[in-house]
Amino acid sequence: MNDHERAIELASALSSVDMEQCKMLAKEARLDTTMDHFEHGD
Repeated sequence: MNDHERAIELASALSSVDMEQCKMLAKEARLDTTMDHFEHGD
């Protein structure tokens, strides 16, 4: 395996982790927005 392949492998591993974190953050953000909506009675 050369450096280029290793870099691609690392990048793909990182991006999948980032995707999961982004999904979690997006889910939390949606929950926060929903809670604010209910609390403020808009």
